Amino acid sequence: GFLIILIGGGGSSGGGRSNNDDNPHRPAYSGSGGAGAVAVKFYSESEMGANASVTVGSGGAASTSNGNSGGSSSVNPAGSGATCTAGGGGGSNYASSPSSGFTATAGGSGGTCSNQLLAWNGAAGITGNEAGYTNTNAAEFSGNTYGSGGAGKHHPDSSGSTGNAGGAGYVVVFQW
Repeated sequence: GFLIILIGGGGSSGGGRSNNDDNPHRPAYSGSGGAGAVAVKFYSESEMGANASVTVGSGGAASTSNGNSGGSSSVNPAGSGATCTAGGGGGSNYASSPSSGFTATAGGSGGTCSNQLLAWNGAAGITGNEAGYTNTNAAEFSGNTYGSGGAGKHHPDSSGSTGNAGGAGYVVVFQW
């Protein structure tokens, strides 16, 4: 049999710039991107088949505008088994001033495998000037940067600056 662990790519945080026309100056903050989802799935030999197509999701690329979503990680077996996917996290919006409020940034969807053993949706990020906005949203089941949402960023200058990239996805295949 085969045990597959999939972690989707994390979304990136948005870019931004402060509004230096205001007095006092208003700093701008972009929140963290959403983390990639995690799915754990077992395939028998007949479900997996002779070979399979495996996709490792990319992390959301850093941008000077809105953040980018991370890519999904998936396994598409050649046998009778169904494709299993762990979705990528969403990117956070372009930076907002503290008075603009906070909105959620979607985490990746982990419920896309039929009969998976375990699945976690990716943690949602935050867009806006939130306490702790610089934290990285880590994916479940991983102490590494795989599937992490890009950390929020303070954009103190009036010229546009980029957010932080999301962590790449990850795929582990155990065979016995």
